[in-house]
Amino acid sequence: VEEAARENLEGAKDDANKAIDEMPHLSDEQKDDAHKAVEEATTEEEVNQAVEEAARENLEGAKDEANKAIDEMPYLSDEQKDDAHKAVEEATTEEEVNQAVEEAARENLEGAKDDANKAIDDMAYLSDEQKDNAHKAVEDATDVAGVEQAVADAARENLEAAKDDANKAIDDMAYLSDEQKDNAHKAVEDATDVAGVEQAVADAARENLEGAKDDANKAIDDMAYLSDEQKDNAHKAVEDATDVAGVEQAVADAARENLEAAKDDANKAIDEMPHLSDEQKDDAHKAVDDATTVEEVNKAVEDVAQENLESAKDDANKAIDEMPHLSDEQKDDAHKAVEEATTVEEVNQAVEEAA
Repeated sequence: VEEAARENLEGAKDDANKAIDEMPHLSDEQKDDAHKAVEEATTEEEVNQAVEEAARENLEGAKDEANKAIDEMPYLSDEQKDDAHKAVEEATTEEEVNQAVEEAARENLEGAKDDANKAIDDMAYLSDEQKDNAHKAVEDATDVAGVEQAVADAARENLEAAKDDANKAIDDMAYLSDEQKDNAHKAVEDATDVAGVEQAVADAARENLEGAKDDANKAIDDMAYLSDEQKDNAHKAVEDATDVAGVEQAVADAARENLEAAKDDANKAIDEMPHLSDEQKDDAHKAVDDATTVEEVNKAVEDVAQENLESAKDDANKAIDEMPHLSDEQKDDAHKAVEEATTVEEVNQAVEEAA
């Protein structure tokens, strides 16, 4: 009987040691202590007690590891973490602990996917197709690493698209110098996130606006028919502009006023040309009114001034021919002076000299 009891105890110890070895949440020290308690046991009850003690420590170790794992799940809400910790604490077996962790991990994955889909929706430079592909990659992911990789891939595409849009926008900034454009493109390429790209574009847009204002102010200064007050008002409108469209509108308004003033001056000049017929004056006024640029106005005035000069010469030559006390030689000299005249004043001077 004693031999049988001894063998039974040895068998119990062998089973106990195997069970202890399979307890994954014991430290080596805990396992050594458990094996020692088994070896020192003199009864089957003491063996079972050693195994139960080891199982209790194993369960505590499982709970400690579970709680740490739950704390490291970044996509759980505080409420979800609290619920998961509660489930761990209430677990009476290692299986229940693992089940609590698995449930928390599932919720963490869902939270990661929710955050990922929101992040993708906020990626303003992705096409609809790119967003759809990114959402699919998120949904297909089986772990958090896969979700984060899908977001990282989408973010990379979003950054590339942001850079493409930025470079196009910079190329369309008409008031940047080549050097400024090169610098802006480099800032875009060096950017490591969308915020950096948008900052590069904002900086370039600011320089472009400054360039537009510089060009506008020069153009206004060159508008010869504006009064000082009109120029001041135009410069103020330029300075107050907050975008290029506002600057260009200010220049367009000033150019319209300049054209109107040029037409006013032109019509007054035409009215003061005494050698034009009424028909010639009407034609000249029409040419001025039809003009869409200051250059066309000036051309209309130059053309009619030429007609006025020719008419003045015709009148002068007739007057000279009617001067009875001039010799033929004197008349010839007077006619020559008239023909060589380049202004009405010179024509009149030739007539006065002949008279």
